[in-house]
Amino acid sequence: MASGTSPINSDVGGGNVIQFPTPTATSSSVQKMEELEAHAIENAIVQYKGNLTEAAKALGIGRATLYRKVKQYHIDPSAARKKKVAA
Repeated sequence: MASGTSPINSDVGGGNVIQFPTPTATSSSVQKMEELEAHAIENAIVQYKGNLTEAAKALGIGRATLYRKVKQYHIDPSAARKKKVAA
């Protein structure tokens, strides 16, 4: 294999490039991602006892982003403080 080339380009089918269909997002897959994100955010808020700064750090996002997502997903941080962390 030549330097800088991938096996797909040089070794498969005599130089033919294999093309895979581009995945398209469906409304159900987008909804599931939103649900997962909202659940992760709520769990982080519960785990850090309502400390949004620490929850944002744990999630790897900025505090302003967390505040925006809390509003977007209608998460009540004060209610989350009273919950126990889900397994």
